[in-house]
Amino acid sequence: MVKNSQSIMSLINSSTNQFIVPIFQRTYKWDHADGKYFFNTILEDKFPYVSEVKIYPNTLDDSIYGQSLIIDGQQRITTYSLLVLAICAFCKSHKLDYNWEEDLYYRIIVNRRFEGIERYRLKLQETDNPSFQKCVDNLISPNFQLRFDSKEYGCSNILPMYNYFIGLIDPSNIGVLYKQAQTVSVMYSELEPKDNLRRIFYASNNAGKDLTMYENVKSILIYGYSKEDEAQNRIYHKYWKPIEEYFLKINKPALFNVFLSSFVQYKTNDFRRHSFIYFSNLQDSPSNCEETLKELYEYFDMFFCIYNADFEDEEVNQILKFLNPYLSSFLFTVLIKVIECSDEDIVSNLRLIETHIFRNSLTNSDSSDTIRNVFNLNSFDYVWNLTEELFNQIKYSDFYVDDSTFKKSFLEHNYTDESKNQRKQREVLIRIVQEDSGEEDFNYYNTSLEHIIPRKPKELPKDIDVQEYLRNLHTFKNVTLLPRKYNSKLSNKTFREKRDMEKGFKDSKMEINRKLSKYETFGLKEMEEWGNYLFKKALKIWAFPSKQQTTLFEVL
Repeated sequence: MVKNSQSIMSLINSSTNQFIVPIFQRTYKWDHADGKYFFNTILEDKFPYVSEVKIYPNTLDDSIYGQSLIIDGQQRITTYSLLVLAICAFCKSHKLDYNWEEDLYYRIIVNRRFEGIERYRLKLQETDNPSFQKCVDNLISPNFQLRFDSKEYGCSNILPMYNYFIGLIDPSNIGVLYKQAQTVSVMYSELEPKDNLRRIFYASNNAGKDLTMYENVKSILIYGYSKEDEAQNRIYHKYWKPIEEYFLKINKPALFNVFLSSFVQYKTNDFRRHSFIYFSNLQDSPSNCEETLKELYEYFDMFFCIYNADFEDEEVNQILKFLNPYLSSFLFTVLIKVIECSDEDIVSNLRLIETHIFRNSLTNSDSSDTIRNVFNLNSFDYVWNLTEELFNQIKYSDFYVDDSTFKKSFLEHNYTDESKNQRKQREVLIRIVQEDSGEEDFNYYNTSLEHIIPRKPKELPKDIDVQEYLRNLHTFKNVTLLPRKYNSKLSNKTFREKRDMEKGFKDSKMEINRKLSKYETFGLKEMEEWGNYLFKKALKIWAFPSKQQTTLFEVL
């Protein structure tokens, strides 16, 4: 490994045509805080070098077309390129007397010797590259725009960072930035064929912004499958990319990590197993890496169906929608095992899990993973075997919360004003309304939670003091459902106003609201009655199971 130093401009404008972020790398991750620090570093000339970059020359034999893989430093190289693009755009927009095309654009961003995709001096991950090329082409487009609309952002951080730099540049600093962009230096190392590029990537990146679980697993499996770019691209597009695109599309990267953890638990029947260790053990076997990528792709189908409640059986979907706010890697694994093994008993088995989770969630509000109690496993000191012997050890009375405890918890559990808690409470009411109503064409999932006595009341009922109000505000004693489009209209109106106004409680298609509209006032007595009314309906849905119902034990 040979270390050198030179200006970033000279490094990018060398005989090598294109710097490429390899397929096993992470995407562009820097945020505004990172961009601000980088911007100030360039502007104030704080350091002689912008950290270190590790590259692997990958020049094709007998070709003028060369490539270098960026193994470490893609965040800095990409950010530098975006800053240069912003400088050029500012100069063009303000018609400044700078020769930005010759000084910056054609020396750092585009290589005039080539056409098509080969002319871009930097090629990023597939998630980022379209946005980056949009920035590049924008400068010479007849439809040039200084800033991009946020609707164009997509799943990448590229356009947000470009726009951020545009906001930081002004007439007072453009001169310094223009000069510094051409002179700032970088320390770089050229790697050799004997070097393990993935291990260097892993070690270097963990010294900066931590790699996520899915970024680690991606690099392990893709690089472990093959060291050749073409083979990596083939396996990536076949198995990994469809999964990655889905999680990026729904903007839930953390769910990607849940998916991977669930997969490991499913494969090993051990919920203690650390996912990174499991995947790391595969990296020296190309056949194992390929087989695991294929299994992940297949496992994703079931994971997707559970997360989106996308089964043919609507009863199954109903239960899965209710369980969605409680989903964890462990619960995903349990549900997949149950669905695979249940055959015709799938609904009854899912209802047993649903009943346990809901009853226990009310009495274990501080538990981060209530579902583990389904198997009487309260720590990672136990191995989940899914065997009959394990279930024989579970005391039936301890498995489910009894009815008296369930009632007390149902009436007193305060869901607080957090969106996730309110979503759980809303799902309970949706289940109650679905079981209770004959309006099959009514869209229950287009409803929102409505506080009967509002969160910011003009005045309280005479028989409720402030402490009593706060204690019951977010309990089932004080909530119902209304179509979303009417929720804002009711806002902080009094109970009678909500009851009598157009599309209020009296006009509702839901039986629970028609029941609510029969009250003349809504004070402490009515709150208790309302809570008990909802509890009776909940008790029918999440009933304490009889011995004959516990088919789940036989399945697992």
